[in-house]
Amino acid sequence: MKRKPIDPNCSSEAEEAAVEAPPPGTRKAWTSVAEEVDAMPAAPPPPRGYDIRYVVDAVLGLVTRWMVGAIFSRLSSLPITSFDPAKLHALPTVARALSYARIQQRRQAVQSSEAKVPAELGEAARSTRQRMAVAVEYHLGDDPAVQRELAAIREGSGWLDTAEDLLRLAALYEEHSARFPRQSDRNYFAGDAEKASELHDAIVGSTRADDPSEVWAARVAKLWQMLERNYEPTRRAVAFVTEADVPALTQLRRSAQSSDKPAASDKPAASDKPASDKPASDKPASDKPAASDKPAASDANAIA
Repeated sequence: MKRKPIDPNCSSEAEEAAVEAPPPGTRKAWTSVAEEVDAMPAAPPPPRGYDIRYVVDAVLGLVTRWMVGAIFSRLSSLPITSFDPAKLHALPTVARALSYARIQQRRQAVQSSEAKVPAELGEAARSTRQRMAVAVEYHLGDDPAVQRELAAIREGSGWLDTAEDLLRLAALYEEHSARFPRQSDRNYFAGDAEKASELHDAIVGSTRADDPSEVWAARVAKLWQMLERNYEPTRRAVAFVTEADVPALTQLRRSAQSSDKPAASDKPAASDKPASDKPASDKPASDKPAASDKPAASDANAIA
């Protein structure tokens, strides 16, 4: 959903409206896991530079394919000691709850007057973001994937978006460092990538610890951890039964080298591989080569 550009220093009804509404089903998903999430110990935040909405969409797309046809039959036939199907079934709920929590975090940050940052910091963040965007456009503008990333960055509004945009621009600087000049030019400065990360931290740190958005930020971190705990063993089980590469959660990201379509959707569909090609499904996962990406029994047992 495209958001209208607004002054990040302005706290108004227009700013509140700029935050997207939770997708259908996400509130119900959150309610179903809220008690469990709030009882969890604190978790580290999601990795920097990740578009959580994009990750959620990618996970939901994968799960839709994994829960039907030949791939689901093969997963269901695995011993419970190798893979617990409950982890697969939990993924849609956890992913939707994460989407809801993320939107609530953004909404609370917009609504809270305490979320404003000092004028000097705000000016530095805006000018750095603008300068880096122009440098990326100039030096990398011939790359369609970079153009899509820039378009997504320019849709943002508010301080939370500004902070995230700085990280995304820093990631583009690092990923394409060889394409930038060795010496600074009018808009490109090698030190801007590090400066962008520092400005991100300063913006986040300017929000009060007891701000409502911080409560939701803590929930986002816990839900991300919960998503990882259900996704990783499922991913390895799918890789085992399909003999295909399945992306890790941290690979489900929109980057300068990916299209707008989640990377996972480019993987071969499990239904393309006939079930008869696989050996008997009761064969223990530990018979597979230990060095492969397929789950060894010891790994699956440890987290099933």
